Amino acid sequence: LDPRSPLPLASLVEAEIRRFEDSKDATHLSQAQRYLETAQSLNPDSVSVHLAAGKLNESTGRFEKALDHYLRVKDLAPANVDAVVRTAGVYDKLDMPDKAIREYKKAIELDPTFYEPYEYFGVFYYFRGNYTEAAEQFKKVIERAPGMYRAYINLGGCLETLGRYAEAEQALLTALKLRTTPDLLNELGTVLEAEGRDADAVPYYQRAVALNPGEYVYFL
Repeated sequence: LDPRSPLPLASLVEAEIRRFEDSKDATHLSQAQRYLETAQSLNPDSVSVHLAAGKLNESTGRFEKALDHYLRVKDLAPANVDAVVRTAGVYDKLDMPDKAIREYKKAIELDPTFYEPYEYFGVFYYFRGNYTEAAEQFKKVIERAPGMYRAYINLGGCLETLGRYAEAEQALLTALKLRTTPDLLNELGTVLEAEGRDADAVPYYQRAVALNPGEYVYFL
């Protein structure tokens, strides 16, 4: 990589933001800001810098500023799916659902084979209470990336909410073949309990507690 390129620094910005999201330690945001300023000094109008700046502003609740950066990326690189998906996410946070839907659909049109826009689109519908449409989006994720265990968990959650317990159970059992996590085990227990299968649910709850004894929900 060219040492004068802002790309490595922009990657560090996003890495620090992910660390902040995992730990809620604000020092990661301060470090991200320092990396961003250095990247901007090299090339303030590059795609990578605008994406990083947008993400940092989004993480600190400055959604309008984040949107400005993402829209600039769309000017510079109209086929950049990441920018379109992030634009949709900001419109959602600004409570502009029609614009968010438009952008998610645009991201899918840019690359119908890429799973990520469907994943975010499904989350969008889920939190707006449209569980049927959310389930359809998560199914599309699975079609394109069958190894994405999180998509099966999300699908299972939607199907459970819709009362389609047998389908939810199958989705979650498929996820369990890919990866074992306490939230997945808890979700499986919840579905089995909803089906009236308390005795079958208990071992899953116990395994969730064993993996994460600090989560009170599993004990409940």
